[in-house]
Amino acid sequence: AMWDANAADEADFQQFDRWYSQAGTPVVDISGSLNSQDNTYTLKVKQTLPETPDTQAKQPQLIPLKVALFSTDGRQIPFRIQQDGEFSPTLMESVFIVRQAEEELVLHNIDEPVVPSLLRGFSAPVKLHFPYSEQDLNTLMAFDSDEFCRWEAAQMLYRRAIIANHNALSDNKVLPEHSNLINNLNRVLDLRLDNAFTALIFRLPETTELMDLFEKPDPVQVFVARQNLLQSIASGCLKKLRQTEQRLMGELANIHGESRIEYNAHAAGVRALLNICRALIAVADDSVLPSYLNAYQAENNFTLSLGLLQAVNHHDCPERKQILDLYAK
Repeated sequence: AMWDANAADEADFQQFDRWYSQAGTPVVDISGSLNSQDNTYTLKVKQTLPETPDTQAKQPQLIPLKVALFSTDGRQIPFRIQQDGEFSPTLMESVFIVRQAEEELVLHNIDEPVVPSLLRGFSAPVKLHFPYSEQDLNTLMAFDSDEFCRWEAAQMLYRRAIIANHNALSDNKVLPEHSNLINNLNRVLDLRLDNAFTALIFRLPETTELMDLFEKPDPVQVFVARQNLLQSIASGCLKKLRQTEQRLMGELANIHGESRIEYNAHAAGVRALLNICRALIAVADDSVLPSYLNAYQAENNFTLSLGLLQAVNHHDCPERKQILDLYAK
């Protein structure tokens, strides 16, 4: 029906149909370059689709690529694009339709170094590769207005930090401090973004996912590298985490009766972030464990009870045994 209703765009629909007729996930490799002479920023896009047993010669997919630009100090940079010889109005973001195996996307009126925010809103289900520096990723995590790109930047920073920890442990060297990452996580807490989204930002990749980053992974070493990063984040963000915990408990206190235990997006977000805060606070300061036992005994919401259990579960302490005994009843 969509095809029939858009007969003028038949070519696009034929190419779009390849998402269903060709197996595999497209890999999109992008590089960016600034031309200070004509004030343009060019994105070179190359898409490939890995061979599968059923098809070796894959055709290019139709890929919507949503793009914005940020300065190195976090300002979103407006730009213009040229189509059919005409310049567009000033844009803050734009969706480019990538149709060829290799294309160049030119953004005009750019007179300073920029960091591209790519695949905004997860505009296409592809594997994206761009040579971001650590500073680029910190800029996106701290300032990007798109939640997907902000989250993805954080995940990439976590993976790089865990690899750095792993390498330091392997070489018997001092662990990196990851100060820029921790500073930006504190900034995320200060911004008071959506609670559920902030909870996602603070979730590190799981050990099973991290194993794929290493050619010959040592599961114990990978786990220790991840735990060391978790400890650094918990210690570096402790003050802000405590402030956020108090704020969220105040919000919960204003949710009365059945609304406290029923599902709605706001309350679920509060609970998700509160559980994250409590788990990280317990990592940095085990003196809170007796208060978490008291909170567990008084709690009537299962999500919050489970969060308190998880917060104490990695500690060898009497509170852990008491909560586990209560949970088992």
